[in-house]
Amino acid sequence: MVGTAIWKLPACACAFLLAGSASIFAAQTAAQVAGRTPASNDGSGAFATGKYRNVFAESGHSRKEISKKIESAYRQLFRGDPQTQAIFFAAGKNANGALAYITDWNNHDVRTEGMSYGMMIAVQLNKKKEFDALWNWAKTYMYIGDPKHPSHGYFSWSCKTDGTPNEETAAPDGEEYFVMSLYFAANRWGNGAGIYDYKHEAGGLLTNMRHRTEQTGPTKFGMRTVTAEVNEEYKMIRFVPQITRGDFTDPSYHLPAFYELWARWGPAADREFWAQAAEASRDFFVRTTNPQTGLAPAYANFDGTPHGNRFPQSAIFGYDSWRTPATGRWIGRGGGRHRRSRN
Repeated sequence: MVGTAIWKLPACACAFLLAGSASIFAAQTAAQVAGRTPASNDGSGAFATGKYRNVFAESGHSRKEISKKIESAYRQLFRGDPQTQAIFFAAGKNANGALAYITDWNNHDVRTEGMSYGMMIAVQLNKKKEFDALWNWAKTYMYIGDPKHPSHGYFSWSCKTDGTPNEETAAPDGEEYFVMSLYFAANRWGNGAGIYDYKHEAGGLLTNMRHRTEQTGPTKFGMRTVTAEVNEEYKMIRFVPQITRGDFTDPSYHLPAFYELWARWGPAADREFWAQAAEASRDFFVRTTNPQTGLAPAYANFDGTPHGNRFPQSAIFGYDSWRTPATGRWIGRGGGRHRRSRN
C-alpha cells in the first residue's frame, strides 16, 4: 500500500522523498565507504545489515520501471520546461565553475532548504555537475564570510534569483542538509580543492552550527543578534540562531539519522555531542507529536509542547509540519520510540 501510494505521487513530491530519504542513503553510503564490521551501537537495521527495503519493488514494479520513475521526476524538475516544470536553473559561471540555483516558484526566491534539498537529490542520483553548480551558487551568493557580520559562517536563508539577499540570517535546516549532502559527496566522489573539498566544507559548517558565539551587528536589514544553531542544554536544533525573540525549535528540523553520521564522520571533538543529539531528537519526537494523530506542531518548545507566536499556524500542524512525519519515518521506530536501528 505504501509503495503504491508513493508511486502515484507527482514529481515534486517524489523529489522531496528523495531528499527526505537521505537517512537511508546515509546508511548505504556509510556501509559502502567504511567497509567495516558494524559497531555495537549501529543497531540491527539496514545500516548494520546492508539490506534495504524497496517498497516500489515490493508493490510489484520492476527495477526498470523504478529507475524510469525516478529519472522522470529528475528530468522534469532539473531539465523540464522552464515555465511549467523546472525548478533547477543554470546561472552562468564564475572562477569556481558553473552556477545554478533551485527556485521557490511560489515566492520567487532561492532558499537554503531548496538548495540543500537539490544537492541531496543530486548526490543520491550521482549528478556531480549539478551538485557542484548548486553548491557554487550557495557559496557565492548565500554564504556570509565577513567575520564582522553577525551571521558569519552561515548562509542567508533567502535570496532573489540574482543573488541579492532577502534576509541575512540563517534557517538551520538549510545548514543541516548542506552538511549532510557534503559528507555524502565526499564519500561518493572524493574531495576536490577549494569549495569542492566537501569534507572540509562540511566540517567547518558543522563546527559553526554548534560553536558560533553570540554576535550583534548591522545587516542590510537592521541590527541582528546571532548565535549557535543548536541549544547546548537540550542538545537540539534551534528554529533560528536569532534568539532575542525566544529560543525554541522546529520539529521538522530534527534529523537524528544525520546526527548519527555526524557522530561518526564529523569533527572528532563534537562526535559525542551529536550522538546525544540523535537520542534527544528521538525522544523529542515522541513528546511533540499528538498521541491521537501522530502530527507535530510547526514550532515547539524544547520540552515538546507547541510554541505559539505571532504566526497563526505556529502551534498547530502547519507550515513546516508536513515534513516531520517523513523525517521521523525514515529513521525507524521500535518499542514506542525512535531507535538506532534505522529499519
